[in-house]
Amino acid sequence: MTKPTMILMLAFGATLVQADQGADIKAIQAQYLKLSRAIKSKSVPAMMAICERDFTWVDPSGKVMDRKTFEAMNRSQMKMPGLKFHVFDFKNDSFGFMGDECMVRNTTTMKMSAKMNGQTMTMSGTTECVDYWRRTPRGWRPYKVVVVHETQSMGG
Repeated sequence: MTKPTMILMLAFGATLVQADQGADIKAIQAQYLKLSRAIKSKSVPAMMAICERDFTWVDPSGKVMDRKTFEAMNRSQMKMPGLKFHVFDFKNDSFGFMGDECMVRNTTTMKMSAKMNGQTMTMSGTTECVDYWRRTPRGWRPYKVVVVHETQSMGG
């Protein structure tokens, strides 16, 4: 094999890898859109259907919640009187692929309102996370979320 042929083959292979990653990024972004819609509609079953069975959530202090605890927490929160999500958007800052896994640096922006003690309260904030995804027979699924930083504000 000549050197120019080898260079062309390597360039073609790199193009194929980038094309595959592009399709994978679109598939993961579609899952984020489904998650956003599930959260806005307060559908915990739809949210959890996207997550892997071994899903874990790690808060900024390092406390780990397993899937069952995370689901129970969300069910409780979604029952807040008058709860309405005005904004719940994911911004994918970067993707890092390694085989059938992907690490996504993500910033979530949220604005919601709920009734507390008969008064409507608003809360807004941003959350910076590193989300870990796995390619499965059912498509890309998150299996771990590590919250790096949260900023929240409340008003009445």
